Amino acid sequence: RSTLFPYTTLFRSKVDKRALLVRYLDMYLRAFRKTPLAVEAATDKDTPYPAGTAIDYAVEHGCWMRRDGFGPYIVEQETRFCEQNWKRSLTIAEPGLPYASFLDLKVNTYGKDARPITLDEVFEQMFQWHINYFPLGWGKGDFDELVKRRPDLLKKADLKMGYRFEISEARWRSPITPGQTLAISTVWKNSGIGRLPFRHYPAFYLLDHKGGTIARCLDKTSDPTRWFANSLYPVKVEMEIPRNAPTGTYALAAALEDPQGVPRIALGIQGDDGRRRFILGQVVLEK
Repeated sequence: RSTLFPYTTLFRSKVDKRALLVRYLDMYLRAFRKTPLAVEAATDKDTPYPAGTAIDYAVEHGCWMRRDGFGPYIVEQETRFCEQNWKRSLTIAEPGLPYASFLDLKVNTYGKDARPITLDEVFEQMFQWHINYFPLGWGKGDFDELVKRRPDLLKKADLKMGYRFEISEARWRSPITPGQTLAISTVWKNSGIGRLPFRHYPAFYLLDHKGGTIARCLDKTSDPTRWFANSLYPVKVEMEIPRNAPTGTYALAAALEDPQGVPRIALGIQGDDGRRRFILGQVVLEK
């Protein structure tokens, strides 16, 4: 007790925890209007879940989920909440202990049938949560152990976590005459387990041999933030070819552009021209 802080307890004995957490969430949401906020998605054993921790309120207001403690610490209701909300939120993972602890089988599951939990199980648990990000170990030493002993897990995570967009089909007509419309039909899929957090737009280009853009079109009707795993998404556009375009052979490329018109997303296919525009094939212009 002091004259500055005359209280002997931090909180009143009976406090509405949800109301308090909502109050703090609102404060942060008002302050961070552009930067995404990540909120701990773990249970509190003394509080009803999810309402008591206000994680439901946070997700409803655009927050991402961060679960500290993958391994033997995740409970079923947390996984169920994530399954219900990952398509509108996003998950950041963190292992409950250094990766080396799991590699050395030093971490046990709970209960009377306790047994060592393997690092493979920890990764599968993170995949089940549709993670977008996970840490590369508890410091450089832990990461080095992971690279040395289980590089296969790192490669598997790199291919699975987050989003990974691929164009599985692409069709167009060639040759075509300058001044005509080039109809392009494609099918996209997300082979990752997570999702794209920020809106981008499918874009298509007709490129000359120096990479210069002869024609470009954008699809603003598709929303790749809603492209989830194991589904196919058709994208059809019409590209106007300039009448004065010289005849010859051109490259047809595709990309995902940010709202400023810059290709930002590396697709999971071959053909990157060095500017994250991916060559699908050729288009011949002839009279």
